[in-house]
Amino acid sequence: MKKEKWETRVKRILGNISLGKSLGIQMLVVSLIIAGLGIISLYANRTIEKQANDANLKILSMTIDKIDEQILTAENQMASYLTSRRSELVEIKRNTANREYLYTILDKEMKNSFSANSWIQASFLYNSAGQRMVSFRSSEYSLLEDVRDYNQSIISGEESFSNDWVARKIGDKVYFVRTMHTLGYYLTVYMDGDPFLKVIEKGENNPFSLLFFTDENRKAISDEKLSASAEQQIKDFGQELIYNDPREAVTVIGSASDRTGLSLIGLRYKSFLQKNIGALQLLLAMFMMLAVAYVVGWSWFNRKTLVHPVDKLVKAMEEVENGNLHVKVEEEAYYQEFRCLNYQFNRMVSEIEKLKIDVYEEQLNRQNSELKFLLLQINPHFFLNALNILYTLALTRQTDKIKELVAHLMKHSRYILKARNEKIEVEEELKHIENFIEIQRIRYTYPILFTREGEEELEDCLIPPMMLYTFVENSVKYGLVDEAEGVHITLQIEKSREEEKQGYYFRIRDSGPGYAEDVLPVLNSGDTLLDRRGGEHYGVANVVQRLAILYHGDAEIKFENGTEGGAAVEIWLPEEQREEAVKDEGFTGG
Repeated sequence: MKKEKWETRVKRILGNISLGKSLGIQMLVVSLIIAGLGIISLYANRTIEKQANDANLKILSMTIDKIDEQILTAENQMASYLTSRRSELVEIKRNTANREYLYTILDKEMKNSFSANSWIQASFLYNSAGQRMVSFRSSEYSLLEDVRDYNQSIISGEESFSNDWVARKIGDKVYFVRTMHTLGYYLTVYMDGDPFLKVIEKGENNPFSLLFFTDENRKAISDEKLSASAEQQIKDFGQELIYNDPREAVTVIGSASDRTGLSLIGLRYKSFLQKNIGALQLLLAMFMMLAVAYVVGWSWFNRKTLVHPVDKLVKAMEEVENGNLHVKVEEEAYYQEFRCLNYQFNRMVSEIEKLKIDVYEEQLNRQNSELKFLLLQINPHFFLNALNILYTLALTRQTDKIKELVAHLMKHSRYILKARNEKIEVEEELKHIENFIEIQRIRYTYPILFTREGEEELEDCLIPPMMLYTFVENSVKYGLVDEAEGVHITLQIEKSREEEKQGYYFRIRDSGPGYAEDVLPVLNSGDTLLDRRGGEHYGVANVVQRLAILYHGDAEIKFENGTEGGAAVEIWLPEEQREEAVKDEGFTGG
């Protein structure tokens, strides 16, 4: 009920708007959508990039916080060691005799103090003469050599003593180094920085192309060549840095330590699309303008090539419906399908006018049957419904659907004009049925399934035109029970093998509600069925009469309800020779 009300409202609104205004509104809506999508795309790109940079900065900040935490722990351990071993350091200066014993105590206590901290790579204790007294985890020769040179440069005065952490690159590794001085002794600790970097590099979604530390002077400890602007940004930034280097197509992200002068820098090189985002944005803007221009031109062209021809056909069909059989439509059109449809329409109107005269010259029995048949089949209502569908599709700009429907209507018209023949091949009838089903699938939203079973080789099988079509059409009209399930129609063709009854059985059944119990006796008796307004149902009665005339009473037809529900019709036709068929009288299509 809600769906029907909604459809009624839509039809009422569209019915009050001209086709030109409708196309204008559609053009405006599509243009706004295209422009909106472009703006959203640009905004989304910048927002995503900012969010990605913020997330990457957070990764670096968390890593720096972890480094500060370990640095604080190492400082406390260093201060605790020097304070607790102050008596041994004083005693070493006074009593040289027990120096080796005191060294053993210092070495043992150093192991106890720093062994629990896995982040400390090595620790060394030097005296004021530059002699190493004790050390811990000092197996790497490069560290031994560096601490010796470093301490000697401090002792000799070549390098000023710093009470802060410094970053030093030794080999291919970066170490954080801190030296504490008391009573003429120097305690130096080396903390390896690589494990902190590897935590990020081995992550599932490592965003950085390169990670490196800077020293206390904000100089990059890396072999990577940076632009002058990037180096200046690194040198000048405070706690956090996000800098997009336009020349190098790289984003520089950095986070500085709260406790030391060290900082961690990550480089994220941009992809080809990110490098050329400016040019891409310009291209996107140009594309949007071209798209809007295309929509305007496309709407104008569709108005001229689709809407106008449909309007002309609709008006002509209304004239025919009002009884004016002299109306004609211009056959020239942009699309071949419309040219064919216009030609078929003009020819059909001429045929209708001619048939109105010629039908009275037929034999009496054939006159009644054929007249009803032609009045039923060549009925402008079918094409009016089809053109209304075309009109609706044109309003919604479904060009492909329009072309598809026009093609089916051409086939339908061509077959209608051939239906004057007494007999046709059954394959032609089946193709016409399948074409009719396709038209109905475009018209209705529920599924329509047509299944063919039985004989495949039917070259010699001839039937009256529209015989099977009439019952399939009735099944489509009255066979719907549930829109979700749709309509299922089955056609079974079987050749009779009995010697005394050679011919073909045609069985048609559907999934509908079936025939009313009071209707079945009327149908099987051959009487004309009346509708509630007193009008005759020409379709079924027409088939029964034509079978009686063409087969001289030898054909059989039976109506019943299927065992599983639905209406069922069984027709038996005697087998005939192919030359008995009446050939098509000069129709060449269009």
